[in-house]
This record gives sequence, C-alpha cells and structure tokens, in this order.
Amino acid sequence: MDKNTLNNIIGKMGKKELINLINEMIMLNGAAEQTLLNYCEKKSTEDNRNLIFERQLVQYWNNAYHTIDQANECGGCSERDEDDACYEIEKMTELVKENDLSWNCRKGVLDEMLKQALYDNSGFTDCLMESAYEFCKNDDENEYLADFLKERGDYYFKGIAASIYSELGNDDKFLDIKLANLEYSSDYLQVADYYMRQGEEELALNMLWEGFDKSRGRMDNIYKYLFKIYEARKDEKSILKLHKMALKKDRDQDSITELMYGFYKKKDDYENLKKMLLLMIQLCEMTDIVKWYEKCRTELTIEDWEENEVKILLSVKEKNLNVYLDICLEKSNNTEVLKLIKDKTRYDSWNNIDYNHEYSRLLIEYYPDEILEMYWKEAAWYIEKGKEMNYRHAAGVLQDIRSIYERNNRIDEWNKKFNELKEIHKRKKLLMKAIVSEELV
Repeated sequence: MDKNTLNNIIGKMGKKELINLINEMIMLNGAAEQTLLNYCEKKSTEDNRNLIFERQLVQYWNNAYHTIDQANECGGCSERDEDDACYEIEKMTELVKENDLSWNCRKGVLDEMLKQALYDNSGFTDCLMESAYEFCKNDDENEYLADFLKERGDYYFKGIAASIYSELGNDDKFLDIKLANLEYSSDYLQVADYYMRQGEEELALNMLWEGFDKSRGRMDNIYKYLFKIYEARKDEKSILKLHKMALKKDRDQDSITELMYGFYKKKDDYENLKKMLLLMIQLCEMTDIVKWYEKCRTELTIEDWEENEVKILLSVKEKNLNVYLDICLEKSNNTEVLKLIKDKTRYDSWNNIDYNHEYSRLLIEYYPDEILEMYWKEAAWYIEKGKEMNYRHAAGVLQDIRSIYERNNRIDEWNKKFNELKEIHKRKKLLMKAIVSEELV
C-alpha cells in the first residue's frame, strides 16, 4: 500500500483512533510492536526516550523468552534458535548498560531471566547470568540479585549469591549462606579465608580440619592452607600429622607429599628428602613423572640412585610408558623398547605407543627383520579393516616397508612379497588406488 492510499484511508483519523488502530495491529502481529519501537526510537525526545527504551527492553526479552523456555523444557534448541536468542539478550544487555532505565522495568525483566536461568536446562544459563549482572547497577540491586539466587537457587547459584555478598561486604549474609552450604573443599576454604581476614586463625583452622574430614572434591588446597599456617608457626609436629593423615585419606597424596619434599629441602634434611622423592615417584600424576624422575636422578646420592633406580624405572613404566621408552632409548636399552612395542595388537587405539612409528623407526638399523614383521602385520590389519582411509594408511606403511628393504639391499624380497599382496587383494580397487598414489608401482 502506497503513502497516498494510506493518507486517503487514515488521513482524517484523530489521535485516539490512530492509537487504537496501532494497538489492534500490535495485538494481531507481535512484530508490529518492534517496528513501532524502532521507528519511535529514531524520533524520540528527552520526554519519551526512556519509555521507548523500556518497551524495547521488554520486547527484546519477549523475543528471546519463547526459545529459552522451550529449550529448558527440551534440554536445548537448534543452533540457529540459540544464536537468535543470544542476539536478543545481547541487545538487552547493551540497552541496559547504555541507558538509565528504571529499576522497576529492569527488575521485571530480571526476575523472568533469573527464573529461566535457575531452571538451568536450556544451555542459556551463563548468557542469562552475565546479562543479569549488568541489570544491577548499585549495591541494593546487587543484593536483590543475591537474595533471589539464595532463596530460589541450588548449590551453584547459592555460591554465586555468597560471592556477591562478599563483594558487597555483607559478611553476615555471606557467612550464613556458606555455613549452610558446605559441600566441596572450596566452600570450607572460602569460610577459612573469611576467618583469617577477621584475625580468627583458630576458627580458620577448625574450618579447614572440618573440610579435611567432610568435604568432597580435591583436597590439595586444604592441604596447602593448613601446611602454610603450620609452617608459619614452625609447628613441625602438626605438619607431620597432616602428612600422615593425608596419606591415609588417599586423596591428592602427591600434593601434600610435594609440600613435604619442599619442607625437607629447605631444612637440608637429606634422609627425609630422599623418602619424599621416592614417594613422589609412586604418587605423582603421569604428566609429572619426568619432573620427579629427573629430581630423583639429580638429587639422590650416587649410591641411593643405584640402589633405587630399578624401582624408580618400574614406577615410570607403570605411570607413563612413553616416558619409560624414551628413557630406555636414552640408555640404549633398545631390546626393552622392541619388546614393548611388538606386543600391540591394535593400531588405531588411543594408547598406540608406537603411533606414527615413533619408536620403531629408531630401531630399524638394529632390528630390521623384527620391524619388518611388525609393519607387515600393521599393513594387513588396516587392509582387513577396509574403507579408503584405512587403505591409505596401509599404503603408507607399505612405503615404509619398501624403504627398509631398499636400505638393506633386499629389494627382490620386497618385490616378491608385495606382488603376493597385490594378487591377494587385486579386487580391492580403493586399495589399488592408494598403492598407486604412494607410487609403490
């Protein structure tokens, strides 16, 4: 419909009639309200700007609400719907940050956002909470947010509420909510931290030991906190008690033992240092085994190293076979390396220690026949698996096999075995294609 036609139809309508007409259009089509708000925003004045922005805020939320609510019911939504809803939330956040909208308006939308966030099944929780923080612009509003989360939220949201109370300096509410929700070691640590800031070291110690007995999750930070307090007090008796009890607890034993290692190193107590080094080799994570192997090798006396080397290497082998193989190669113990890499029966699994022939290629000059046998088995395994990807891998292994025969002046042997393989699998067109691409023929 052009402007002239519109003018002829509504040109003589009064303001009240036009308002009724616009309201009818909005009732029939929600998109009409957004079009109206976008138009009014461009024509806004000081008197009505905030009113327009507040209506925009509500409209943005309405645009996102249906998708988020449905996602909470279904456990997610399509990527496209997710992007659209997040875009609406971003527009809400930007509008709130850049304009002085009334708390009454912001609170109305905030309440609805938080209800959806607390349901926590939509995939939008983080996005909604990040926006919620921006909705609260002063201490009273932030306390309202914390109260809402405290009263209606689960453990996770109560933890957020506690953090907000702490930032606001509302110690009573912080302490109340934390003491009522002590579950993980981090909860006990936060309360202990609070007591330490208040100069109540004994209360902090009691809380840490309660966490030692009752908390879930990792214990390393509780160990470190207790250790730090006792070390500052020069209370070796309590430090030894802590280590003994932590070893019995069977959680994060490496953390407390590493602290003991540092403690004895500072004291220059070699005998106890040695005990901690040998214990750390048994307790450390597989990712740390190189570090503790090197510490044992460099910090133990020659006599103690020779006495304990076999046990140390056994621990290395159990924790990280690749590291053990590297050490064997460094010591020229090639026989051990060959023995371990020959034992594999699969080649595509995550624990293939000779992935990409990392170790076997280093042994070719010492054990060509054994390596050839391994590679022929590997090629056969991939061929048996079928599919073009596996055939390409098999062709790559065959290329390595041919290279070994060439280096050992045994090309006739290669030709014989390769021709036999081609004859057996000549109907496998994709395999033949992979062989040609590797220039094996």
